[in-house]
Amino acid sequence: MKQFKQDDIFRFFRGEFTDNEVNELNSWLEASEQNKALYRKAHEMFDALLICSMEDAEKAAETKKKRNRVFRIAAAVIANAAAVACIFFLAHNIEANKMDSKLANSLTEERHSSRSATTASARSPSTPSLPTSECSERSSMSMPMRR
Repeated sequence: MKQFKQDDIFRFFRGEFTDNEVNELNSWLEASEQNKALYRKAHEMFDALLICSMEDAEKAAETKKKRNRVFRIAAAVIANAAAVACIFFLAHNIEANKMDSKLANSLTEERHSSRSATTASARSPSTPSLPTSECSERSSMSMPMRR
């Protein structure tokens, strides 16, 4: 008759025995009280191991839930920070565009006013003006050339 050890009995509890092995285990249990006592101890230990592994599994699931919650919170914080950054960027660009358009408008107004001032001064008889071609010829004549 085969002698069963604790590991063999654990295999039985896990459902890994063949029909032939189950018959051998039953014969072994009926053979002596010592075999029945070993079977009961193995059964108690197997149950204890199952309970411990279930507790470990519960702890692992709880840890995973906590970790997922932390990741969700971190994702929400990052999303909010990105939204604030986008709003700031858009507001800054809108303000910069307003400033650019104000500057462009003021430059355009200055050009128009300076053109009208030069047109008015060109019409006044107190300041004679030369054509630009004569001015450039005179300025180039007055400067000696170096070699």
